[in-house]
Amino acid sequence: MQTAEDLMTKRFMRISTQHNLREALALLLYGDQQNAETAATVVIDTQGNFAGILTPECVVAGLSKNESTAHETAESLSSAIDENFPVTIDNVMKKGIPTVHRGTSLAELVKHMGQDKYECLPVCEEGRVEGIVYVSDIFKATATAALTADEGIVLE
Repeated sequence: MQTAEDLMTKRFMRISTQHNLREALALLLYGDQQNAETAATVVIDTQGNFAGILTPECVVAGLSKNESTAHETAESLSSAIDENFPVTIDNVMKKGIPTVHRGTSLAELVKHMGQDKYECLPVCEEGRVEGIVYVSDIFKATATAALTADEGIVLE
């Protein structure tokens, strides 16, 4: 059976808890332009250890923090966003995300994703993120394991 090590992406975007929303926005836009996975970005603390996950939804929520979402003009919306650019990532990221190890089985990965609906699971050893398993990776591996050629379905 496949493990987290088999499924994990070893090249992934990461950002520090001390970066701000302006920097996060720039990173996510750059990642999108480079066709990188931007649904979930690993956040590391100042010691390089896993701290959380940053999603585009986190960034949007951070940019609209303490402001009404109903702005009368584009200028008032722009002003509200500018006010929130200095907010640091540690104030908007998702915390408490479980981590897995390289040897975590596909069955355990499915269990984590099914119960808690995370975008991804960081693969960590001694607090350091070595890779990231996205829900799409788990979906593909599960589908491949569940669907066989004798059922008339061939996955390549």
